Parts: sequence; structure tokens; C-alpha cells
Amino acid sequence: MKKIAVSACLLGHKVRYDGQEKGIPQLMEGLAAEEVLPLCPEVLGGLPIPRAPAERTCSGCVKTKEGQDVTAAFKEGAQKALHLCQAQGVTTVLLKERSPSCGVHERYDGRFCGQRIPGAGVFTELLRAEGIKVYSEEELPEFFRELSVQDAARASHHAEKENEMITRLEQLKEVSLAQPAVLAVAAAEDEAVIEAVLRAKKLGLVQPLLFGEAEKIRALLGDEEGVEVVGCESAEMAAHEACRAASEGRADMILKGLLETKTLLKQVLNKEFTLRQSPVLSHVMIYDVPTYHKLLLTTDGGMVAYPTLEQKKELVKNAVAVGHCLGIERPKVAALCAVEKVNEKMPCTLDARDLVLAQQSGELSGCILQGPLALDNAISKEAAKHKGLTGEVVGDADVLLVPSIEAGNMLGKSLSYFAGAVNAGIIMGARVPILLVSRADTAEAKLYSILLGALVSRKKA
Repeated sequence: MKKIAVSACLLGHKVRYDGQEKGIPQLMEGLAAEEVLPLCPEVLGGLPIPRAPAERTCSGCVKTKEGQDVTAAFKEGAQKALHLCQAQGVTTVLLKERSPSCGVHERYDGRFCGQRIPGAGVFTELLRAEGIKVYSEEELPEFFRELSVQDAARASHHAEKENEMITRLEQLKEVSLAQPAVLAVAAAEDEAVIEAVLRAKKLGLVQPLLFGEAEKIRALLGDEEGVEVVGCESAEMAAHEACRAASEGRADMILKGLLETKTLLKQVLNKEFTLRQSPVLSHVMIYDVPTYHKLLLTTDGGMVAYPTLEQKKELVKNAVAVGHCLGIERPKVAALCAVEKVNEKMPCTLDARDLVLAQQSGELSGCILQGPLALDNAISKEAAKHKGLTGEVVGDADVLLVPSIEAGNMLGKSLSYFAGAVNAGIIMGARVPILLVSRADTAEAKLYSILLGALVSRKKA
């Protein structure tokens, strides 16, 4: 489990200068399962609670409103807080914006007139000098996304260490988990869904938690024991309760049953549950194509219709996180277009160019990205050779980033119906995986989606 440091006041500790706190329920709930180190550098520096308000001047000194110089106490507390972080292996910190100790992007100018200026607090400067990532409470989505990236990187490292790279979906049946992932099924009164869920349970990878019409669900379960059923009067209530279970940590993933996709997603995005983690929820499909040498991930043929450049960055991050969970150390991402050269009249080629720059600058980490690339060059070294194309992604792509939902939809169905691919799908960007199996999916596809969700949920834990 990763170690995170957070300004104590943001966790509800009454350590502020006025003796109060600035607890954020969403933050405290989101970190409930994490190992958190609460810190207040000012208190560590020997300052009392309450204490005189202080601001950092343009010269870097910290003074109270009465003019007392308290810089020494602030520096001492910052050093002690830094040593605690280093001793406990903290790599990510969330701090209170505009504090003279913990300000991340701005602080007050030292005149006690409410004027803000760009700049950081004493403790923040020390953390950055040591290479520790710092976020403010005004950057919660980015903060939780970073934690998700760390989870995926940790899962990738574990997979590499144990030589567990998954290259065929059949291998999902052989995955060993410390304990089964709890699967919340919304509107579970569906025979095909129950069948897939029970198959996953039999493999020891899933513990079902079923929401919906209790009588119908129990009839479908037959003699099956050890399955909790929660009666719900409507599909809307089933979706609501399934998302509540995930929000409260009682479920590790959510599966769509006999209800409309929009009904489930409405509850996933319900602010009551704080399930949304990324700015973009995106659909990642995994195809096991008989003629390709490994699994092929595609995004996004099911959620984001016409992604902007910024949305494509999120699509890449979400797909790469899945790749890491599958044991791919640095997924190779191909930004697909119709041509391989940047063309001002073809917007997707401009996006592909900018995505490459984002990856090279470190904004998109944990992957290798190349584009624009046509489909043939992304998956065939021979095709690329004829065009004189080279690169690490050429002919060996793990992830295909498509320019639109139509392209992704058509590509996916072509792989399934023409190439005989078996598939699994998952929605990423929430705190837990969301699984939207279709009635048209085969029994194997439903099972693989559930097993994929179990793997991703446990790799993130």
C-alpha cells in the first residue's frame, strides 16, 4: 500500500492558526483505504494552536500580522515534516493552498490585505526540491488520478516481477488473487449475467453482491450458496445501491445487469458517491485476435464520441492503466489516423502529433506513443517496412487510440466478426472498474470482462 501525506487540517484535524479545520469529506472518503500521514509543519515547528496568523513576504520571510518573524519555526517544522515523509517513503503529498507553509501554486503577499501572488509555501519548496509530487486541495481530480497511475505502475511492477504478462484472455482464468474481488451487479435479474457471474465465482476470483428483484435473482441462482442478494424496487434503485456499495468500499467493481447503460452511468457520476476519478470516463476493449501475437487494446469505441486532444490524453492514460494491470511494462500506443503524415486538413493527425509531444515531455507517462499511424502500420511490421516507417510502436502496438467512436465501434466489430477475436471490455476513470456487458456478447466475453474487472480492481488496491 502506498503512503500519502496530507495537510492535517484537510483531514479534519483542528490544527489551523485559528484552531479550526478544513476537512474535505470527499478527500477523507477517497483516502479511507489508503495509508495516510497527516502533517502540520507549523505545529511540528513548535507553534501553538491557536496562533497568530502569518503570511510569507516577497522576500521569503514569514511574519505575523504584528510583525513578529516566525521564519525559523516554519523552516524547522518544514524540515521535520520532510524527514517524516522520507522516513515513511511518501512520494505524493496533498497540501492546503495559500498557506505560508503548504501553499502549492500561490500564497498571500505578506501585507495581510488578501492579495494573492504566485508562489509556494516553505514546506512545499522543500518537497519539490526532493522530487516529491505536491498537489493542492483544489486539484483533487489530478491528485486521485496520480494515485491511480501509481497503483497501475505498482501492479505493472508486480506483474513483471512474477513474469505474469497476460497475452491471451484465457490466462485471466488462471490469475491468482489474494482474495476474490467483490462484484456489485446492478439489476442482476438476468440469466446470462448470472451465469457469467457464477462462473467467475467458481474460479475463485469474484464474490457476487447482487442488487435487483430479489425473487427473480434467487430463482436464477437456484441452489447456489454464499451469494448476497439485496432487494431493490427498481432498476434505478439497484444502480444507486450498487454504486453506494462501491463508494463505501463494500464492492470492488460494478457490473451492468438488466438495465440501460445511462441508468447505471447516472449513478456512477452521482456526486453523492465520489466515484469519478478522472475527468473522462472511457471505454477500453481488449481483443484476443488469433492472428495477432498478443492482446490488443482499443479506445474509445463506446463512450467518448469525438474526443478533443485533452480528452485523448485521458483516454491514453486510462488505456495504459489497463495495460499495466495486464503486465505490460510500457504499453505501445498507436494514435490511429488514415495517413502517417501530419496534415493540417486532417485534425486527428494534428492531435496525434501533439500526443507524441505530450508523451515525450512526460505528461503521458508509462507508455510509448507514436502517431499518426494507419492501422496496417500499427499492427504489421511488413506493411510499415513497405512505407519506410520505423519506431517502437510500428507493427507491435498494444493500444490502438481511434479518432472517433465510429472508428472504434467499426474496428471492434470487425475484429470480432471478421477476425474471430474474443473480447473483454471495461470502463476506466472511476474509482472502481465499471463493466458494461452487452446482450450480444458471447458467454465467454461476459466472463472475460468480469475477470478483467477483478484483475484491474485488485491490481489497483
